[in-house]
Amino acid sequence: MNIKKHAAHEPFSCELAGANTAVIFVHGILEGPFQFHGLAAKVLDHGMSAFGILLPGHGTTAEGFSKSNRDQWVSFLDEKIEQLSKKYLTIILVGHSMGSLLSLLASEKHDSVVGVVAMATPLAVKVSLKGFICSLKVMTGRYSPNDEYVLASYRAWSITKGTWRNYLHWIPRYLDLFYLMNQTKKRLPHLKKKLLFIHGGCDEFVRYKTVKILKNSLSGADFEVVELCESGHFYYRGDEQQKVEQTILSFIDQFQK
Repeated sequence: MNIKKHAAHEPFSCELAGANTAVIFVHGILEGPFQFHGLAAKVLDHGMSAFGILLPGHGTTAEGFSKSNRDQWVSFLDEKIEQLSKKYLTIILVGHSMGSLLSLLASEKHDSVVGVVAMATPLAVKVSLKGFICSLKVMTGRYSPNDEYVLASYRAWSITKGTWRNYLHWIPRYLDLFYLMNQTKKRLPHLKKKLLFIHGGCDEFVRYKTVKILKNSLSGADFEVVELCESGHFYYRGDEQQKVEQTILSFIDQFQK
């Protein structure tokens, strides 16, 4: 796979001959597929095809992002699932942040989707000072290349630098995010697919209340919540990066046909 930065946020399709399972990676708001390259390579090693989508408005300019909306994001993922369902017996969705909301909602509508990995699922949100400063550094391009914490956010960020006027036009997109959050909360008790949730204990944008919401709403579902004590929304500290990868690969391996 080409993981050079100039190709960072192009969608990718890595099909493995003879594979019956497809894993679709779904990024969050303002993000792109670059963050999934390492995990996608391991998915291929496990005998499954891997696809990283780029949602409408992402991987483009600040102005271009402001002109996208939640209906486009939902439809785009639905269309990708329908397309791959014609070729693969089973599909697994791996979503990060808003991508986890889109994945959970899509899982209800498609019989071919057998499982969902939801990372940093934003059912209860916050903006910590650390998260705000990190986002500001990424937005303005003013950060140290040695700051691993900020670099983790930068690798996920897919929107080119804009003006403050552009950023004000993002407000409706964040309202779209809150709409998707509320819709997901309503649908949680009805989800029937196998689910894996991964939550960082130091997440700068997702409150711990999310874990409580999941456990209370999914009491009758087949789900697991993995909590990472030291990791944040984008940055995985120490051996927790390896733990995340191993946990996800173990989850998707159970669906091999």
